[in-house]
Amino acid sequence: SSPAARAGMRGTKRTENGFIEIGDIIIKVEDHRIDTEADLFEALEDFKPGDRIKITVNRVGVAAPNTRELKLKEVVLVTELKGSSDAVQPKPYGPNK
Repeated sequence: SSPAARAGMRGTKRTENGFIEIGDIIIKVEDHRIDTEADLFEALEDFKPGDRIKITVNRVGVAAPNTRELKLKEVVLVTELKGSSDAVQPKPYGPNK
């Protein structure tokens, strides 16, 4: 599993019924506010592989039992950054493996 998953970060996924379940939305990395993908990459430039960083996310949840109303809750997670060479490499596919 990835460092993000081990920290408790939830990804967006499709449910068995075909609905889309919204995952965590990154809103802050340490003290850097994240509004765009570019903000995220800029914030990550301040850190190196092996650093432990605090990530604040908005997490979608149900406002109350027996309701369809949703609410966002801020959740703070801590994860260790990995370098791209540490990432899982995809297995070759096709006849020219």
